[in-house]
Amino acid sequence: MYKLVLKTVILITIFLLLTKDIGAVLPSSIIQLSQDVEELRLQTAPQASVAFWAESVKDGFVAENESENWPTASTIKYFILTAFYRQFMDQWNNQAPLGQYEKGTGESVSETLNGFTYRDLARGMMGYGYSEIGNWAYNQCANICIYFLGGPSECTVKIHSLNSGLDSVSIGRYMLEDRQPEDNLNPVEDFALLLRLLFKNQIPNLTESDHDNIRECLIQNYFQERYLSYIKTGSLSSIPPVRSEAGYYLKDDNALIWAVNVVDFTGDGAGIGTLENQISSLIKLRLLDAPGDSILTPTPVVCQPAGDIDCSGKVNSLDFGSLAVDWQTVGSVANLDGLGVVDAADAIILFANYNKEAD
Repeated sequence: MYKLVLKTVILITIFLLLTKDIGAVLPSSIIQLSQDVEELRLQTAPQASVAFWAESVKDGFVAENESENWPTASTIKYFILTAFYRQFMDQWNNQAPLGQYEKGTGESVSETLNGFTYRDLARGMMGYGYSEIGNWAYNQCANICIYFLGGPSECTVKIHSLNSGLDSVSIGRYMLEDRQPEDNLNPVEDFALLLRLLFKNQIPNLTESDHDNIRECLIQNYFQERYLSYIKTGSLSSIPPVRSEAGYYLKDDNALIWAVNVVDFTGDGAGIGTLENQISSLIKLRLLDAPGDSILTPTPVVCQPAGDIDCSGKVNSLDFGSLAVDWQTVGSVANLDGLGVVDAADAIILFANYNKEAD
């Protein structure tokens, strides 16, 4: 009898361990995400490939194509930021030697970056002040960070040193450079790992205040003025086109992590911006158990106030980036006036509502 009870306990324990990370304690709406995401893909951009991760740190996760090592555009800057902070944290508020970058690369540093500290470079790379410094300087901040880390290859090594689970991340080039023969790649599961470590203050050799300094570099938004989120997006229009987003919400003492990557390996990227926005919005609403998550429709998700392209709850610099990427395209969520093509009229709406938050 004792052996039978012991065997039963062991079997139950094994079952719980095996099922914990595949949604055993997650709501059915989360478990169903794979099916719903596939429906969205077929409706909006059937030629696209989709990888996603949706996690409640306390309860478990669901994911699809999470190990696929695809290009993730500027969202990969999460890893660059963390490695950059760990190397330069003792000089964080010191003025960065930008002349070294100019001398080493032969490239002039944008005048908008004059006097930047290491912290300023990190925040600029993650999107702060985008509307003031522009897209070129935004990406140059990232390139300077990569350069100071020793270039793409050495930057990759330092990212791997953060955690053995990040060994698929590859910085193959500087931003805005030719994507062949080497691109910047990582699977969405690596976003989840890094964000989980950041939430738990578990990045090696960093204190809790160090983790706070990293989080301070991330774009922050609130959902319905209740739940703080940290977020980074990315987009590439060159072949293969990419739209990506990753971040996490704080809900009580839990973190709700999402990562979405949409890549068109066969076409021109038609519809992938709308698709990524739909999937990201769906996952976030499901994780937050918020009303309004029934968005299984081919029409773009339109959030308020007008200009909040990424549905973050506030019109901010990330929305300027989305507008620029989708300029003169049709069927995009950046088409704010609903007249078909993304143009100057949409930019005027965005400018008019800049920094405005949802009611």
